Amino acid sequence: MVRTVNGDPTLEDGAVVPSGQWQPLSEAAAQALTAPPWTMPSMLVEIVRPPALTGENLEDLAQQMGDEEAQYLGLALAEPGVITNTDNYQDGRRIGLHLDNWDKLNYGQKRTGRRRLSLNSGPGSRYIPLGSLDAQAVCRAVHPENYAYR
Repeated sequence: MVRTVNGDPTLEDGAVVPSGQWQPLSEAAAQALTAPPWTMPSMLVEIVRPPALTGENLEDLAQQMGDEEAQYLGLALAEPGVITNTDNYQDGRRIGLHLDNWDKLNYGQKRTGRRRLSLNSGPGSRYIPLGSLDAQAVCRAVHPENYAYR
């Protein structure tokens, strides 16, 4: 469940954020969100337990994940204990739930973008929002005029 925020000085007006505390998935919900085996890798979000760090550099972790094309892109620090982490670089307020566009691709080409690995190396839990709509369906619903079918 989500809600829209207005008037919160830490969040952009109109930001969509989780309503209430993050909750773990039930076994039934996890099963319902499991992609079928024929799903293309570029369409997946995967949650994996990384290999234990043994004092190695973070740059080395990408090589251990089994993808010879993986590249270390850098480290981002996020404030703990907030409901969403991404800041609007112009005013510092958090933007809420969103679809990243790291490769600056148009809506119809997002499936060709690079996959990212995010690793929580700090204390405490981090959470990832999951939903039953695929990202392309969200793009078509929010900006149908920009969606190029190919």
